[in-house]
Amino acid sequence: METKPVIDDLMDCMASALPDARSIRSLVMQMAEGWLDSEQMPAAVQHPLGFLYMPLWKADGTALRLHLWSELGQRPAPLTSPYHRHAWSLVSHVLAGSVTNELPSVVCQHAGADFRLYDICGDGGVDVITPTNITVKRNDARRDTYAQGQTYTTDAGEFHATTSPDGGFAATLCLVRAVAGCTEVTLGPLEETVIEQRREPASSEAVSRGLRTLLEALRNDGEYARDQL
Repeated sequence: METKPVIDDLMDCMASALPDARSIRSLVMQMAEGWLDSEQMPAAVQHPLGFLYMPLWKADGTALRLHLWSELGQRPAPLTSPYHRHAWSLVSHVLAGSVTNELPSVVCQHAGADFRLYDICGDGGVDVITPTNITVKRNDARRDTYAQGQTYTTDAGEFHATTSPDGGFAATLCLVRAVAGCTEVTLGPLEETVIEQRREPASSEAVSRGLRTLLEALRNDGEYARDQL
């Protein structure tokens, strides 16, 4: 299936100052229907943080991704905490369900620290997570919940964790832009140990099931939320 024209339009929508929820909904429906009609499923992996990760496009430090959280899929136990920061800025549009984005305050601290900072280095399908000599304390997080049709941003270098608050189905479309000088870091155990997390390829059946659930949610939604945050 030829998806480039749809992805080009999605990129334009997501890059605008105020992404239009109805246009995004229509384009994602067109893309999902094309995949399902052709029975040619896009590649996806099971992310260690519990969602189906579907890369749609990538070039010159910019990428477009689809993330699907599903109560139907197995959620592997993460080997680190869910809190991490990216080397890129992230614009996320909620296509279905709702997501909660937690933004903790993380401060360097030796006595009373509860986490250690770990560098993340991706190597193919494996993330190699290496301890640093920096220990930190995570303070109370701000929790922002976003509903279907809403858009939010996460800055590069900002610690966060994203979940589906009720454990049910949720989907986000994410525009990613690399930021020079930022690195990927996660909060991990105080005990220094090198951790390897494998991103397992998702089966075509899992991808098909996720896309059908997404398509059903997009077809059956009520009036889209008008607020664009």
